[in-house]
Amino acid sequence: MNAQAIPAETTAEKLETENDRFKRSFGSWFWGSMIAATVVHFMLFQFWPTQTADDVSFTAEELEMIELRRKLRSRRRPRRFRGPRRP
Repeated sequence: MNAQAIPAETTAEKLETENDRFKRSFGSWFWGSMIAATVVHFMLFQFWPTQTADDVSFTAEELEMIELRRKLRSRRRPRRFRGPRRP
């Protein structure tokens, strides 16, 4: 008969926290939420009335030409920026 050493379980390994239980149940919550969202979207698209945009086009019967002034006066050129003085 051989004597084998069996490690003793520590109290930290035995205790399961609420966070551990939450992490373990995350997968089922995730897939359940994905299925619910898919069903809600399908129902929304299937049973919601179809919406279309109204025709907002317009036509102009008469076009008016605007004359521009021949010469536009421009402002003076700004002064050239000088950098900081060197010591």
